[in-house]
Amino acid sequence: MFMFCFYFLMALVVVSLLVVVSTAFTASSPSSESGGMPFECGFEPSFTLRVPLSIQFFSVMMVFLVFDLEIMMFIPPLLAPSGSSSFLLAMMSVMFCILMLGLVVEWGDGSLSWMF
Repeated sequence: MFMFCFYFLMALVVVSLLVVVSTAFTASSPSSESGGMPFECGFEPSFTLRVPLSIQFFSVMMVFLVFDLEIMMFIPPLLAPSGSSSFLLAMMSVMFCILMLGLVVEWGDGSLSWMF
């Protein structure tokens, strides 16, 4: 346990030093009007090529990712040896209830309805 704490503190010190050194060596340059524009061979761009990301699309993507990862948590208990089946059944039931609660919250929030 002592070695784990020692290595954790050493990693924390190294990361902190790297952050301090990197902020000390980076100089902030004054922003100019053309700094955020794409390089167009000297010509001003006539239109923007960026399409704004829909917040609705982003929220549906995050909901899919969360529910997909939660569903993937059901596979390892199903492949486990059947020696502790009552405990695994209880844990999978708890995970399923949490998954259904999240589904109800997202449905009530309106994040699952896609509008164009």
